[in-house]
Amino acid sequence: MFKKELRMRLEQVENFCNLLRSENKRLVKADNHRKLSLHLRLLEAGNAAQLEKLAQYSEQTGMMNMPYDLAAEKLCEEVVELEKALIGANYNEIRLEAADIANYAHTIIRRCDNLLVAGRREEVRSAEENVLSI
Repeated sequence: MFKKELRMRLEQVENFCNLLRSENKRLVKADNHRKLSLHLRLLEAGNAAQLEKLAQYSEQTGMMNMPYDLAAEKLCEEVVELEKALIGANYNEIRLEAADIANYAHTIIRRCDNLLVAGRREEVRSAEENVLSI
């Protein structure tokens, strides 16, 4: 199951990158094209490292459903590990620790997005109830 989710995530990343490329070609002027291309390469490099690191996790990690406060705690732990890797100047280790940080950051973003969507649903429900009570 985890491998299937990982493959789906990789496909989503590839689709996202393809979407960025197509939007880039359609919307951005030549001057901005260079800047967006650099950003896209940065995202692609980060996503590749993140997926590598996620492949090392087992299904039991529960990263997808981890509460954002726990993810924030783990992120801080990973920052300490990154600092240690930077001292050792092992570039592969640095890369993977940075990917861990990004993965936990994305977990926080995902959880907050879910809470925001739930909050918007509640706002809509409340507004509908107010209209119906009139």
